[in-house]
Amino acid sequence: MSSEDNVIKHYNRFLDLADPLLDSYHLKDEECDTLFWYGFHPEDHAMILDWFHPQQTRTYLHLKQVFCTACAIFSQ
Repeated sequence: MSSEDNVIKHYNRFLDLADPLLDSYHLKDEECDTLFWYGFHPEDHAMILDWFHPQQTRTYLHLKQVFCTACAIFSQ
């Protein structure tokens, strides 16, 4: 990602695809969170993880947490 706009576009495209799967129970919330996370480049993962407390990163991160953090990072 290179800007907050890119993060927002990624988020909206992801939800366009994920929402019908969530609504039809073909995708669980935790799987959705994981898939959103893996949509980011590994270098972006490192930047995002730096914003979280180490204990938070031992479990999966919620989609909204990742989205808000990525927006904060790329808005700079």
